[in-house]
Amino acid sequence: MKNLLSQTIMLFCLWCFAALAWADKTDIIILNNGDRITGEVKNLIAGQLELKTDYMGTVFIDWENIRDLISQTGQQIELSDGQRIVGSLDKPKVGSPDEKEVIIIRSDKGQKEVDSADVVRMYPVGGGFWDRMDLSFSLGFDYDKSSSVAKYNLGIDASYRDPEFITMGKLSSELTTQNQVGNTSRNVLNLNHMSFLEKKRYRSYFGSMEQNDQLGVDLRTLLGVGYGWVPVSTGRNWLTLGVGLAANHERPFDGSDTDVNFEAVGTIRYQYYKHSIPERTLNVYFQVYPSITQFGRVRADFTFDAKWEVIRDFFVGMEIYSSYDGEPAALEGAEIDYGFRTMVGLKF
Repeated sequence: MKNLLSQTIMLFCLWCFAALAWADKTDIIILNNGDRITGEVKNLIAGQLELKTDYMGTVFIDWENIRDLISQTGQQIELSDGQRIVGSLDKPKVGSPDEKEVIIIRSDKGQKEVDSADVVRMYPVGGGFWDRMDLSFSLGFDYDKSSSVAKYNLGIDASYRDPEFITMGKLSSELTTQNQVGNTSRNVLNLNHMSFLEKKRYRSYFGSMEQNDQLGVDLRTLLGVGYGWVPVSTGRNWLTLGVGLAANHERPFDGSDTDVNFEAVGTIRYQYYKHSIPERTLNVYFQVYPSITQFGRVRADFTFDAKWEVIRDFFVGMEIYSSYDGEPAALEGAEIDYGFRTMVGLKF
């Protein structure tokens, strides 16, 4: 089963790295002074547009300095009230400093004028598959000389955005080595697809594959569906609350598969994003799984990670994780696994 998980992780890595070869920069920004910059619009958050170019790297431009934005692919504009509109943008000239800055959105349904402060996010849509991808890769190494313990970790985060949904994937892989002690590993692959509904609601489909030596799990696969609410969605904060139902199948180290276990699922996800130099991100993710078919059994997963941009597109970070199982299928007494790791990485 470890080979199956390893092959799945390898395919996930290849899928992510392929994105680097397909990015196409076709958006044109026209500044107030008439200068034109060609690149790929990554997002517009809190009045600041992020543009990735071939020759200048990633640049940040204040919206007030932009006269026009020409995009062959169009843009997905997300408003603070939960509306998502696909169209082109225009910005009329402000008559006085006290006058509100507005954005005109032109879509198939007509023209809409909104306050620029109400634009939570903007992402390119309608172009190639890889134009909608956000990727980050990280590596980490920790070593303690007194105990001869070394830890190696790999992390990949990917998200694919569409006007109607967002799909997120996260890979976390860790190997621990120690003299005269067998190596241990922890590999987790999570996928989550969220379809946006009206009134800040969403429907989700999620799955995971996990291998964890500390909990005695050779392979755990999980599939589930859920429904949730986005009570907070601003340029810097995103909070989601969700409930759902999942089925998981476990193979412990002794090789005897367990029966399919049905679980209720409760989810809390919080993201903080500081769009300035240095860029800072913070993610908190918590899921609890009270079992339906094994009454009294409760599992839970918690992850906290923070990243700081050192130079453009290069970051350092740290992550704290914990996994709990009240009645593990193997290794009696191995109810909890937790750890802390540091990392360096790149984002694209």
